[in-house]
Amino acid sequence: MARQKILVAFALLVFACLSACEDISDPDAVSNDEVFQDEISADEISKRAIESARVTFKKLKSTFVSLAGNKGSTGRPGSLGRPGPPGFRRRPGSLGRPGFRRRPGDRRTPGSLGRPGSVGIIRPGPPGSRRRPGSRRRPGSLGRPGSLGRPGASVPSTSSVKIDMVFVMDKSGSIGISNFNLEKQFVLSLIEYFPIFPAETRVAIVTYSTVVKLEFNFNKHINKKCLRKAIQEIKYTGGWTATGTALQYVRNSLIFNAAAGARSGAKKVIFVLTDGRSNRGIAPRIPAEQLKSARLTIFAMGVTTYIRNSELLAIANSSSHVFHVRNYAVLNQVTQLLKGDLSTKCINGRTVYDTCGRKCTCQNGKLVKCCRRRREFTDLSSTERVRYINTVKKASTHSAYKSQYDNLLTLHKTIFHPMFGIHNETFFLSWHRWFILQYENLLQQIDCRVTVPYWDWSLVGGEPFSSSVWSTGNDGFGGNGVPGGSCVNTGLFRQGVWSLPASAGGGCLTRNFFGTAPDEIAVQSLISSNSNPSDFLKFESLLRVQFHDHVHCIIDGTMCTTDAATAPEFFLHHGFVDKIWWDWQKQSNAHKFNTHFRTQTALMTSTPYRSRDFLDLNNQPGCVCAEYENPRKNKAFRRLKAMSSTQLQSIARLPLPPLSSKAAKLFGTSPAQLRLVSRLRAKIQPTRIVSKSSLRGTDAKLGMKLSSVTPVRHSWSIRHPKGGLPFKKHGRWEV
Repeated sequence: MARQKILVAFALLVFACLSACEDISDPDAVSNDEVFQDEISADEISKRAIESARVTFKKLKSTFVSLAGNKGSTGRPGSLGRPGPPGFRRRPGSLGRPGFRRRPGDRRTPGSLGRPGSVGIIRPGPPGSRRRPGSRRRPGSLGRPGSLGRPGASVPSTSSVKIDMVFVMDKSGSIGISNFNLEKQFVLSLIEYFPIFPAETRVAIVTYSTVVKLEFNFNKHINKKCLRKAIQEIKYTGGWTATGTALQYVRNSLIFNAAAGARSGAKKVIFVLTDGRSNRGIAPRIPAEQLKSARLTIFAMGVTTYIRNSELLAIANSSSHVFHVRNYAVLNQVTQLLKGDLSTKCINGRTVYDTCGRKCTCQNGKLVKCCRRRREFTDLSSTERVRYINTVKKASTHSAYKSQYDNLLTLHKTIFHPMFGIHNETFFLSWHRWFILQYENLLQQIDCRVTVPYWDWSLVGGEPFSSSVWSTGNDGFGGNGVPGGSCVNTGLFRQGVWSLPASAGGGCLTRNFFGTAPDEIAVQSLISSNSNPSDFLKFESLLRVQFHDHVHCIIDGTMCTTDAATAPEFFLHHGFVDKIWWDWQKQSNAHKFNTHFRTQTALMTSTPYRSRDFLDLNNQPGCVCAEYENPRKNKAFRRLKAMSSTQLQSIARLPLPPLSSKAAKLFGTSPAQLRLVSRLRAKIQPTRIVSKSSLRGTDAKLGMKLSSVTPVRHSWSIRHPKGGLPFKKHGRWEV
């Protein structure tokens, strides 16, 4: 018996020895980089580890990071240039006569050529700025110094292709929590190179150990702010290493799954991180070969010397897609090199407009505090208007988006009745802010540059339908309906070209323009006359009944029915209503986080949110910051904003439009509510009335005397200091 025990022990010892010898002799079991050998000095190991990190960094930049596409425009540090749209690039490589040189700033005669490879200075500016999209400087010429560009800011450009990217992260027991955190920091650095938007790069993450876990799919995080937070919150578990099973899950349940947010036309990219050999489940090469046969791009990063290089090569497309570092300390060095590279992309603290036009702040190479810019529709360039309208048309007609579009707009009709609270003081403002965000998120699946603009009808209160919003060209919403049904037969939403969703009958869009809208002074008076946070219910009632309900029914047609949300102008109108509320909220935190909403406990109708989740426009669910920009092109608006309430009330203008009985019936306004609004109207009525027949031109559009709001340029005579004849000198602009 004792002899048998000795033989068994000897057999086990031999087996262990053979296994150890196999591990050592296996050329794939250790790194093929001979710099990591035990017999060299610690200093030499440190130097070569740093060099290895640099090599890995460069390789990552030339392969994986290059998928992010071409870089955006960059201003020379300290110099100023004319602003241009984000991602705008000059044509490089223009040719010139051999040896021909010019000093910077010299002008060329028309048709002359610049030095080989010379380009105009490229400087960023906000979207919609003065340079026309697609315009180019003459080869070799330089931008004018001193114009409005952001000095030295970098504007990342849109990637050349849409990318569905999956990170497959190892969190097996051999890693440990501290090293797993380094793995997360590495992934966080990589995503900074990509534009994370629904219409650009989407990211999903799968983790694996003994079991595989989907941390989040492609639909979950629509911007980089939320994606960063989600990656940081991934928990470490430990366990075995089921690399093949993780890849199989990606293939079967994620990368081609439309329900998970995968797109049929997107480039598919997988980045696998592991610290050792796969020791559970299917062999990694099997699902990897299936994925590669579907023309996916796969990268493999191995950490530690226990990696089989043959396994990494079996996973990745080629050796250029394989990365291998000795340990997590070296991986951390690679991360620091990535961060250092990112820090050069923009000047710390500067304002930068990202690839989708959001206004951001540069912080250590990252774009943070990014806010969507919602602008007045007539402030948009013709190109931007066309882009918005075409995006709406695509959302409403393309099979990839139509069901989402129809379902969202039909919801508004389904819960239109006052009992659901979205058209009374309970949820009116907060629910429609949620509704605007859902619509905007849908449009951004098509083009991330598109935000929901607003129509400031108060700037044309006297003649609201003279606005270019109703242009019949490609940059407008079309005009009025025609007799015999009020169908719109002009513009891109005309009868026969576009139709309402099935829930609205599927027929033509209708309009029946009639009446005036409240003017800009009425809007400002609405805010100033209800300036106390305790005045919220008065402010809300007047805004909802006199402003919101009324404008719905002077457009009339589809807009004055329960199908109103299916009219494409609906969101422009509600954008302005939301802006008025936001202007009131910005007076203080007591206004922003008003007790009316903070004390509500019920969820808003047909949403998973409460009203308090949407009180801060700059911090909405989904890590979305939005901001309404005041009109910039309208001179009268700027002058009115600078005037006191006393001055505003002294201006002669049209009376406030009467309350609409048609609107009251549609929105179910109670008699008590109508009596309250009638009393509140007195606070914002003009003290000096002007008749519409006495107004002409711009006066008629504004609904007030232009001379009373437009600055007058005075002039006077001054005696020449040397006794010469008097001459005229122009003074300052005055109201």
